[in-house]
Parts: sequence; structure tokens; C-alpha cells
Amino acid sequence: MRKIEEVLRLSAQGKSVRVISRETGVSRPSVATYLEKAAEHEIGWPLPTGMDAKSLEQLLFAAVETPKSTPVIPNWQEVATEIQAHNHLTLQLLWLEYKEHNPEGLSYSRFCARYRDWKKINDVVMHF
Repeated sequence: MRKIEEVLRLSAQGKSVRVISRETGVSRPSVATYLEKAAEHEIGWPLPTGMDAKSLEQLLFAAVETPKSTPVIPNWQEVATEIQAHNHLTLQLLWLEYKEHNPEGLSYSRFCARYRDWKKINDVVMHF
């Protein structure tokens, strides 16, 4: 949990960012960020009536807490089928096509690594 309330309280006492950082154990850049965000929302010490630490954090850092989207994972069976069906086709060409449709998708190295992992599990080998 962030120590926003303590930072605001110490700032209201006129203490510097360096002193606040030392007393709270929060890094100086984080203290400066807390104070900047509080100033943007015109929040000082004491906190407005009815505002607790959780609602303060949500107000000041709402944009930071947005979850990242997970990349679309290709159908590895289709990838394997395409590679087997076309001799000239490479993983790099398939990855380029994948990235056209999924710009936020897997990097080339991650694409290849995941394909290799899938292939290890699903590759059938006949022993005589």
C-alpha cells in the first residue's frame, strides 16, 4: 500500500521531498509524484471528509492500475499445418502475418519459442 497520506501530512508540515522520503521510506521520485498528483486533484492535508487511503489512491492513480491486455495466441495447429503444406513458408512469414492482424501480439522470439514448446508436446514420433 502506498504511503500517500503520510507524504501529504509531512508535506503540509513544510518538509522537503528529501526529508519526507527519508522519514517514510518512499523514494524521492515517488514522493514527488504523489505530491504532483495530489496538487493536480487539489488534495492536501487534512484529507477531504469521507476520503480514506483506498479512495485517495484510486483517485490519484486510477490510470496506472489499468490491466494490460493479453496478446492473442495463435492456433499452433494451424501454424504447423501451414508450414507443412507450403515448403517456402517460414515462421517469420507467419509471424509477420500474425502481427498484421495483432499489432500488440507476441514478439517474433516469443512466437517462435511458444511454437517450439507446442511442437515438443504435440509432435508425434514413431519408434520402431
